[in-house]
Amino acid sequence: MGFSGSDLSIFKDVFKDAALKERAQIDVLSLGYADVVVSDAAYYKYFRRVDWKSILKDRPNREALLKIHSGDPSAISVVPTLESFFKLYGNVNVDIMDYAQYEGSEIVQDLGEPVPETLHGKYDVVIDGGTTEHVFDIARALMNCARMVRPGGFIYHAVPLNMLNHGFFNLSPTLLYDFYLDNGFEVLKCVGVGKGIVDVPAFFDLPPTQRFKINDEATMHFLARKLEERETFVKPVQRKYRNIDLWR
Repeated sequence: MGFSGSDLSIFKDVFKDAALKERAQIDVLSLGYADVVVSDAAYYKYFRRVDWKSILKDRPNREALLKIHSGDPSAISVVPTLESFFKLYGNVNVDIMDYAQYEGSEIVQDLGEPVPETLHGKYDVVIDGGTTEHVFDIARALMNCARMVRPGGFIYHAVPLNMLNHGFFNLSPTLLYDFYLDNGFEVLKCVGVGKGIVDVPAFFDLPPTQRFKINDEATMHFLARKLEERETFVKPVQRKYRNIDLWR
């Protein structure tokens, strides 16, 4: 999993939110330790008023990560730690959750099991940069994501639309629309983009519930805001089947 220019384009809208800016500290949760593979040109584009070169701390295995993600070393001078990357957005504290220790600072949690109550409503932003599709109990994983966001906060998913055998699942927009709309969230954005490291993403709109086709591999970028806390979550019926009379 990793962040590219596509994710930075979404993060720009999230972290400029007026309510977040008023917080003394913004609490972020990343599902998994994301590899931030972003070109210098993208940093100049999104952080032109920030001294990003002095803030970002390079990871010791940068060369290996660039090779894994097919990154161009001549265009990418740093693959930063997540902690230093999120400092570009201000006073941000980031926790990382994973099923095992990777960098050593992770909250170890199987997302297929309920998260502890101490994490309920803890975070302003929960980021799924490509984790939930690897969790066998994806319904529980989504409920955990929704549970850990505080009211007024954001959930962001960057997940595969049609990458066969990448994970256990490819996700359709209707899954995220139906689940989050039924459980106290508003959908702010749902777009697709081709895979790969890009500075200027060519997003395309995704129909919320209607059938559609895409020819090449792509990911879905979904952003929602939590409007209210729910004591229990609804397991949604797919929206197109809710009006039974249409099928008579």
